[in-house]
Formats: sequence, C-alpha cells, structure tokens
Amino acid sequence: VIAGSFKGRTTSISVQNLGSLPASVVVGFFGNTGSCSEARTNVPPGASVTFDQAKPPASANCVTNGFSGSAAIFATQPASATWLQRGAGAFLAHNAFVLADASTTVHAPLVAQNVGGLQSTLLIHNFENSPATVTIEFFPAAGGPGAACTQTGTIPGSQTRPFGAPAFFAATAACGASNGWLGTARVTSNRNLLLLPTLQAAVDGAAYKGFSPAAGAGNLVFPSVIKNNFGVSSTFAVANVGNAATNISCTFSNGPTVSQNNVAPGRGLIVNVGSALPALPDGYTGMVMCSGNPGSLAGVAVQQTQDGRSLAAYEGFLQ
Repeated sequence: VIAGSFKGRTTSISVQNLGSLPASVVVGFFGNTGSCSEARTNVPPGASVTFDQAKPPASANCVTNGFSGSAAIFATQPASATWLQRGAGAFLAHNAFVLADASTTVHAPLVAQNVGGLQSTLLIHNFENSPATVTIEFFPAAGGPGAACTQTGTIPGSQTRPFGAPAFFAATAACGASNGWLGTARVTSNRNLLLLPTLQAAVDGAAYKGFSPAAGAGNLVFPSVIKNNFGVSSTFAVANVGNAATNISCTFSNGPTVSQNNVAPGRGLIVNVGSALPALPDGYTGMVMCSGNPGSLAGVAVQQTQDGRSLAAYEGFLQ
C-alpha cells in the first residue's frame, strides 16, 4: 500500500539484508500513475536500505504526486522489509508480506465502523496479473451492532483497491450500521490476494495482516492485554479461518475465561477488555490464551488510549 504525496500521505520502505553476502534490491511500483522500479546494489549483510517515495529517484519516476498503489520487493539475498506511511501528523506501519501469505480466501478478524472511535478499511491486493473478482462477507460479532452484508468488486492485476470503507457501510442499509458496526470479514476470489485491514482512530492508525486458512492454528496467544492501565485498554479478536464451526475459548492469565460456542467459518469472538470484563481490575496487564479446533484460529489485538486518539495493533501468536 504505497502513497506518493497521495491525500497528504507518503510512504517509505526499508529493506534489510538478512544474508551473508552483499545484496541487490529492486522495488517495483504498480499504481494509478503507472509502473516503475528503483534499485540499490551492494547492500552489506545486516544493513538496510530505505526507498522513500517522497525523494528521488522514485519521486522523479512514476511515484509522483497523487500516486497510489503497491510495491513488490526482490532481493538477491534473504531479506525482510517494513513500510511506513506518514502524513498529517499520523503514522501507519507494518511488515511486508511474503509469497506464502497470498490466498484465494483471506480473513479480517476485526472490522469496526464508528465503534470505540475506530473506522476500518480493507486494502485488498490482487497478487496475480489477471483481474480478480472479489466478494467480501461481513459478519457482525455476537451481541455487537450491525448485520451481515456483502460487498463485491473487481481488482486489476497487481493492483490494490479499498473495500469495506466507512462510506460503504453508510450507504448499504443491509449492514445495519446506523449505530456502528463491529465484526469480522472474509474475502474470497478467483485470484490469490493479500489483505491489509486498517483501523483509524482520531489521530493514529494501525494495520494488521489478513489471514489465509493456512495461517490458522488450534492455539493462539496474545502476550500483552491491558485494562485501563495508564489510560490504555485492549480489544482482541479471534476469527475462525477454518472450514468447520469451532468453539473458541480465551483464558486470561490470573483471570476469567471468555468463550463462544459453535462459531461458524468466517465469524469470530471479539472482546473489549476495557468495558466487557468487570471481573478484571483496572490496571490489569497480562496475557490471553485462546483455543479452538486445530488450524482454525487467527486473531489480532488492539491497544487504544481511552481518549480514542491513539492505537497500535499486533497479530496473535500461533502456538
């Protein structure tokens, strides 16, 4: 998800050489103003190099003002990469995806519209060269606001498009989002996709990786869960990314167990630790272990300030 002075935002990509020899790194950009590439050579082992879309040579090529699209990274040595999107005093960062993340089915365990001051957008990337037809099924959380609804669309080859944005929920009566919407999403397609759900608070934003069925596990750990600790509380969401219904049970360290039975594929359990668990004392800091059928669970946790301005997100760890 790359921006070149697009709506006040721009992106930088940092690539680290994890190998034992100097690396050549090429970043290909694909977007609304065309495609181009930028290369760096002789990156030493352990060193990193940054491709900043606000600076030449990328800004002098196709990543010009108004560019919005995606990027692919190629390296001659094992490498890792992160990207940082900045603008208007806010930041959004995440790790780069790898080839194994692409799938014809991907899940977003947490989608929110006007709940807790959060708004979501699903950024979906077509990993293949041919156009992709996508269907997004939105499933409300048990007891949460909203109703099940569906969005469809087409994504050109090697391009990224936004779905599930606030405007869609506001214009789609079937979603029942007049009092907010909270739940999960499942994306299916005739092409391999990458999914990056984003969450926007009053100031800061956060992003997490969408999950393919292959990313599921029977046990999931959230190592940092907080309740009203220095003004920060957590929400965690666990989705069933498997093919059959499962029971989901989540146990807090030195705390209660929260569970939901017979959770259908694509749906999930969402727990607002700050407001939904009176058994936990204010100031609580601990971990949560969730369990379900083998290969069925994937999830994300969000840490948010009580004033709703700032947040951070991380994916749950498989065990």
